[in-house]
Amino acid sequence: MLYITKDNFKECIEKYDTLIIDFYADWCNPCTALSVIIERVAKNYPNVTFGKVNIDEEEELAMGFEVRSIPFVVKIKNGKIVDSFIGLHPEKFVEEFFAK
Repeated sequence: MLYITKDNFKECIEKYDTLIIDFYADWCNPCTALSVIIERVAKNYPNVTFGKVNIDEEEELAMGFEVRSIPFVVKIKNGKIVDSFIGLHPEKFVEEFFAK
């Protein structure tokens, strides 16, 4: 898992073909629960890179992605946003999101 900041964001987008970014905050309980699920599911997808953005520390990135609610998860393929979801979801949903 990588911690994505405004300083390494462009490099991450260019380096990884498929990148899933979890926008979260330390004080957000649903974010913590979803992070555990995502980390478990991510182990089954070695070709997908999983990154996290702390919205309290990276407000500029959060605004750039128009994050209005957290947890917010976005999938980027070849530099383009292809899918996203908001909120805590069951593991099966997250698995299907990774598999798309």
